[in-house]
Amino acid sequence: MDKLEVLKKFWGFDQFRPNQEEIINSLLSGEDVLGILPTGGGKSLCYQLPAILNEGSVLVVSPLIALMEDQVKQLEQQEIKAMYFESHPKSLPIQQQLDNSIHGNFKLIYTAPERFLNPNFVQRLAQANISLIAIDEAHCISEWGHDFRPAYRELGILRSLFPNIPLLALTASATPEVVKDIQTLLGLQKATLFQSSFERPNIAYQIWHTEDKFNTVVQLLNHHKGTSIVYCNTRKQTEDLAQFLKQSGHQADYFHGGLLAENKKQRLAAWQQGKIRHMVATTAFGMGIDKADVRTVIHLQLPESIENYYQETGRAGRDQKPASSFLLFHSGDAKELKSQFLDKIPQQQDLEGTYKDLCNFLQIAYGEGKDVFFSLDLERFCKRYEKNLSKTRQVLQLFEQAGVFSLTSSQEQQMRLRITAPTDYITSYLNQSSTAAMVLEYLMRQSAHFISETIFLSPKKLSQAMKLSNRSLMLAFEDLQQQNILTYSVYESHL
Repeated sequence: MDKLEVLKKFWGFDQFRPNQEEIINSLLSGEDVLGILPTGGGKSLCYQLPAILNEGSVLVVSPLIALMEDQVKQLEQQEIKAMYFESHPKSLPIQQQLDNSIHGNFKLIYTAPERFLNPNFVQRLAQANISLIAIDEAHCISEWGHDFRPAYRELGILRSLFPNIPLLALTASATPEVVKDIQTLLGLQKATLFQSSFERPNIAYQIWHTEDKFNTVVQLLNHHKGTSIVYCNTRKQTEDLAQFLKQSGHQADYFHGGLLAENKKQRLAAWQQGKIRHMVATTAFGMGIDKADVRTVIHLQLPESIENYYQETGRAGRDQKPASSFLLFHSGDAKELKSQFLDKIPQQQDLEGTYKDLCNFLQIAYGEGKDVFFSLDLERFCKRYEKNLSKTRQVLQLFEQAGVFSLTSSQEQQMRLRITAPTDYITSYLNQSSTAAMVLEYLMRQSAHFISETIFLSPKKLSQAMKLSNRSLMLAFEDLQQQNILTYSVYESHL
């Protein structure tokens, strides 16, 4: 089959969107490509279609599990064999997943950038028959980009792993500084650049001045039917506005970085399936949101940058049908946004306070710690000492630049736990002679905060301390969750 036959058979389209065919032709000719296509411009087709035409597999690096899950499901529905590397407790061991990627004849293999911090993963993956490498959301490689991910900087290793394989870097927006970083850090000096217009003619952009933003949102959603995203700057605001919309008769829910991974997954699925019409979210509801029929995007405050604004409004009208974007503002918004930026700049007291709290958190005495490795869960640290996560990252980077210590990313599996049962129910449950009860009792003895707040731990260290196999430990947590005693989620910790 030729390109158009594949396009018609698997995607049902008769023609390509701007720059898609040119990018695909370059990749099929063995050239590296940097593609800057607008949100909704069909970036994924640029690597999915060559996967069908070429022998071997296309390796896709993507920053979000939700995006990988969604694309793999869609490809499987199209009868295109695809997989992604999972870290869920019920998933296959990573070595077996690697075996599948090497011997399973998958056309597309998705992975997160953090995987490349693991030398064993890199060594095994190098054995796969890779015909093309695609790096989605490539702007994440640059500190000048709006979604900088440090792990992206490790992707330069792909050039040495697969020196003769074409590499495709994709993003929806990139300043000249970001383009330069992408080209340099990925080794794309001779790459062909394709850049489409940022114009989205099907989206109507409007700016509204209002002193009552909540009621204005209700009025807009009453008038503009269909699915929507409402962006807020704070977690509390998402919760308050979602509740206000529900009271006003709208199907709404909230989404922010403070939710457990399982809750995020459930709410995203409900919104994508139309069970929830309106998602009120922070920018945590960002990359990888692939829903074609979003009719309205509303910003309650000024975005932090024009790039953020373009990315977020671009999630409307991906089906090319008319859509609307509304930016609500009042006279104090500009001053509030400016103060938010200033608040993130570390001051002397931030440096001194963070250093002191870090030593207490890691139990480092004065004069000790030289040539010693310490494991730091940054989210847990910030929550314990009520610190701003973004500012604390900047403080740690300043310490590293000054030579106080060096930072390395870790992919050790971590677990987040939160008690959901009342104390009397827990007390009665502890009388059982089960592994789950034994684990619960151990945690209560080890952590004074277990009953009152979310705790974080290493399953590996816990299984070693309790002399349990990892499987027995995870079955115990599953049992505790089924008994509604606690909720847990597993994630990979990295700085």
